[in-house]
Amino acid sequence: MMTNNIVDRLSNIEIDLKTQAQRFLPHNMAHLNLQTHTMCQLIQLMAETLGKNHPLYLQLIQLDAAWCQLEMGLYGLCSDCEAQIDYTLLKQFPLRQRCCSCQEKYRHLTHKCTLNHC
Repeated sequence: MMTNNIVDRLSNIEIDLKTQAQRFLPHNMAHLNLQTHTMCQLIQLMAETLGKNHPLYLQLIQLDAAWCQLEMGLYGLCSDCEAQIDYTLLKQFPLRQRCCSCQEKYRHLTHKCTLNHC
């Protein structure tokens, strides 16, 4: 995936997530334009507004991680084992952080912790 294409896709995702986040603002904050907020500011605001288990908050965290990986030249590598993530998966899910094997281990671990209340 070419860098310009990645930047465009991540930028579009960021615009979309900021638009979604705007809908969750309390009435006293409705005047804020979230499109001008940095990712760090937006993540903090959504953590306070929605909580850290909300799907939108989790997507913002994934987007922030993807931007960081891109800046470090690590975009497309598994965050756990550093193997190349399948191009088709990245094209379909640009915020993907793990290869298939590590994603399955992660899913199993988080599911187990949820059941055990970790």
